[in-house]
Parts: sequence; structure tokens; C-alpha cells
Amino acid sequence: MNSSALPGTVSLDTVRGSLIGLHGHTVAVDTVTASDLHLRAGGTFRGWFGDGAPVTLRVVAIYRRGLGFANLTIPSQVLRPHTAATLDSLVLVADSPGTDHASVFAALTRAIHSLDPAAKVATPGGYQAAVNAQIAQNTWTIHVSVIVLLVYVVIAALNTLAMAALARRTELAVLRLAGATRGQLLRMVRIEQAVLLGLALVVGGAIAALTLIPMVKGTTGSAAPYIPAGGWLAVIGGTIVLGMTGTILPIMSGLRTPPIEAIGTHE
Repeated sequence: MNSSALPGTVSLDTVRGSLIGLHGHTVAVDTVTASDLHLRAGGTFRGWFGDGAPVTLRVVAIYRRGLGFANLTIPSQVLRPHTAATLDSLVLVADSPGTDHASVFAALTRAIHSLDPAAKVATPGGYQAAVNAQIAQNTWTIHVSVIVLLVYVVIAALNTLAMAALARRTELAVLRLAGATRGQLLRMVRIEQAVLLGLALVVGGAIAALTLIPMVKGTTGSAAPYIPAGGWLAVIGGTIVLGMTGTILPIMSGLRTPPIEAIGTHE
């Protein structure tokens, strides 16, 4: 591709330098990589290709949209000798005012299919639709995997909480014989659960932060992970509902048993 057409073909949100200079032994770098490696426009990047060959490239531009595009952008004529692929997997064609899109599309289709019948020619809208469909499919797969894991976690948590609650039958029976009412015992259990759930959320949040912050920092350059409001509500609300359900319901069930009988019940 002519480097002069690159800024009109892809929008990388260049912050320093220019993509027009991306030809020969040069490279454009995203802001996160530039920050990590202390690179600047006009500076030198030293690294290795996938086949192990060392390379020294001049940095001509630094851009923001590395997360959605790539950390490094290198001219194909420099990169191709070090890859197993002999053809580009994607070729973008710049538009110009007054272009007859239908005729250009038909001509490109004929020319490309004469070279490779398996190649596909798509309009910008068609290409974006294909990308969106692939993203939706990947998202659905991830959601299914997460749901399966959550089901196992919920079952294990409910089982553990219920067993712990039922193990307190003797203790609660003694309190009832000492004069405590059913309502007082339920209030006591709710207060205990509120304290334990608060500690669980604090400890769990700290552990998650220790894991997420370095990963997000290395990926996006920002130390603050983005969590939608729905995600916060799902995690906090789910924890509260799970903790209360797994404890209060078994306790309520146990309080229906007369205290004399509950004292004589063995684990």
C-alpha cells in the first residue's frame, strides 16, 4: 500500500508523528507500547521478528488505537519475509470523492478472483457486519463458559453455607430455651451475615484489584479497570443474595423444629 493513502484507510488516532512516513524500515507504535519501551517519534525501536531475526526500525508515528488494531504497525514489505504467509490476509482500499463504487467493486472482484477464487471482496459495511458477527459469536461463547462456571460456584457456595447454618441448630436451640425468640435469632443471623458479607466484599475486591490492575495497566496503560454499573450490581447484589439465601433459609427451616428436638439432633 502507498503510505500516503494509509491515513485515509485506517484511523489510528495518531498523537505524534505521521503514518505517511510508514515505509521502508519504519514502525508505528501504540501509546501503551511507546510508554512501556520509552519510545518517541523519530526514535529507534529494536526487537525481533517472529522467526527470531533481529530488527532495528525508526519510529515514525505513535497512535492511541492499539487495543483495537495492533501494538505495532510495520510495512508489509519489511514484515512479509519473516512470516509464513505469502499473501496479505486483509487489503483495505481507500475511497475517493466521485468514485463509482459499484463498478470499482465489480472490477476488484473480477481481478482478485482471477488470482485467488477463495478470496472475498466486501464493502466497508459488509466487512463491518462480518466483524460484528464474529465478535458476537466470540462473546456468546465466553458468556456460556462464564455461566457454566458460575453455576458450579453457586452450587458449591450454597452447599457450604447451608451446611454451616445447619450445624448451628444446637446453638440456636439452646438460645431459644434460654428465652430468645425466633425473631431475635433471625435478626442476630442477619447482622452476622451483613458483617461477614461486608468483609467478603472488601477482601474479594482487594484480591481482584491486585489481579486486575497490573493486567489492565499492561493492556491499556490505565491503572483503573473499567467495570460497567451492571457488573458492579451483579457482583455485589449476587454476593448478598447468595450469602443471605444460603444462610437465612436453612436457619428458618431449623427454627421450625422444637428446640428440645433440635438439641437431640446429631450431625
